[in-house]
Amino acid sequence: MKNIFEDAPEFIDLDSQRLRGMYTTSYDSIFNKIEAQLPQILIKDKTILDLGACMCYAGYYSIVNGAKFYTGVEVQPNYASLGQKLLTKYIDTTKFKVVQQDVLKYLDDCIAKNVKFDIVLAAGVLYGFSEPIGFLSKICKVAKETVIIDSKWIPSGRHPDVGLMTVVKHELMPLAGDSDEHNNVEGVGTRMCMRALDIVMETGSFGRVGDLILPKPITDAHDPYNETKTYLNGTVGPYKFIARYDKIETHLRKLEDVVVEASRQQINHDPESTKHSKMFNFEYEFNPELEQDNLSIKFRKITRPVGTLKEECIRTAQYIKEQAGDKPLYVAFSGGIDSEVVCRAFMEAGIEFTAFTVKFANHLNYHDVKYVDKFCEYYNIPLKTVEIDAYDFFQNGIEKYIEQGYYSSRMIRYYLMFVLETIQNLGGVCVGGGGETHYVSTDDGLCVPFKADTLVPRKWIENNGLHFLEFFRTTPEISAAYHQDELVQFLIKDPTYFYRPDVWLFQPEKVMLYHRIFPDMLRRQKYVGMEQILELKAKVDDALTTRFADQHLTTTYIPLDIVKKQLGIL
Repeated sequence: MKNIFEDAPEFIDLDSQRLRGMYTTSYDSIFNKIEAQLPQILIKDKTILDLGACMCYAGYYSIVNGAKFYTGVEVQPNYASLGQKLLTKYIDTTKFKVVQQDVLKYLDDCIAKNVKFDIVLAAGVLYGFSEPIGFLSKICKVAKETVIIDSKWIPSGRHPDVGLMTVVKHELMPLAGDSDEHNNVEGVGTRMCMRALDIVMETGSFGRVGDLILPKPITDAHDPYNETKTYLNGTVGPYKFIARYDKIETHLRKLEDVVVEASRQQINHDPESTKHSKMFNFEYEFNPELEQDNLSIKFRKITRPVGTLKEECIRTAQYIKEQAGDKPLYVAFSGGIDSEVVCRAFMEAGIEFTAFTVKFANHLNYHDVKYVDKFCEYYNIPLKTVEIDAYDFFQNGIEKYIEQGYYSSRMIRYYLMFVLETIQNLGGVCVGGGGETHYVSTDDGLCVPFKADTLVPRKWIENNGLHFLEFFRTTPEISAAYHQDELVQFLIKDPTYFYRPDVWLFQPEKVMLYHRIFPDMLRRQKYVGMEQILELKAKVDDALTTRFADQHLTTTYIPLDIVKKQLGIL
């Protein structure tokens, strides 16, 4: 293959690293190295993330050889600026992006937004991190198919299950400059042997493909891959190495995760903790034969220190993933703020999921689902859409659930069972944005309302499988975090705030709180998704209320002090 950098000589001629004594950049060294890292057959039609992109040589090579899109991340402004300038000269600007940012921060942002790339290249950066295991873990979370590591080689130990990592006091890293004079910066770095790298990558579900990758010999500069040296323990090996890791189905379990899981199992051995459902943080008793005082709710106690509401949202997402195991997760995303918080919690936790939404025929809920489409497109989240005729479903489709013994005075409960059933048929686990906490003022003071007909979808779940329809009632800790939030604590000092009807309906305090913990959320009008069928909704709800009057689907108001005592935070 022709050396394509002969057609773009600035990538070599403008690089100050061509003047250094070791690991010199030259036409052969750059081309042979990248050709070995990113062979044409591997990168065709793929998205490439290049961490520590330097002057974006890999971007030029990748796009010329058929890659779909290239993203280069480089912390040094001079390198990033020069890379942007050279790629713009030679490559269609719609096919690449250069980001001047710390690579760890960039990876964290990608994990939070669930952004992934087909191939991740980390060349000449691994040894620059004092905590390389965390760096590699982040890479595994953003790579869909393949990770390429290019780093400095050290000998492995004798035992196949033990990898070695050395801490280097004066590790060097090239510093970009405006002149031809080359400079290095130095600081504490680390190097990992191949066994250590293999073990760490397997914890992220990536296994090494073949042996070390050797570029074609370099003839116009020092060759760190094909030339060898003798190390202090007598081992002969190269100066640098290239290794490819592909996605695998299994992974090695980290000891820290095993310890946490074992500790959780010990907690669950407590009798008070084992009788509850894994999907809800409360137990209930409901007697439809009684006209009043027929519903009682008891919340579970917290089992650990409670974090902030944002932290507990993320921990709830992690808990749901642990319970779901290998089953795919579907977040029921209406386009509203509650379900968006759920999506963002999974994104922050780095957990893959598919957004699930229902579109009403004739665009009757377009005002909500248009936001779902835009959100999922922007954050690269897979989206499953189901379309129904709202008029037909709410007039005829709910009968099958009634025949199965599910009685509710609100048509929305049957709609939720339809969502649950659809996701169940997809083989997935449903995660919904329900169960959010809010208060009302009564003669007994501040209370938490609880409607009996909200138990109907829960009963469907208990009869059919594992689902988490009420994300904000999954664990006692997420409920406790809401009650203990400083904004909520401030508002309850004046209970008259909760007397206002607009507060009951729209819960502005919840909206403020959610936007505070996830400030990137778009401020938008609050919808319930039924605005275009309110007349139908009222008609169906009235008919259901009359039809199931003998079920006494009442609402109980639990005093806030009692809720907090049950949770163990008062």
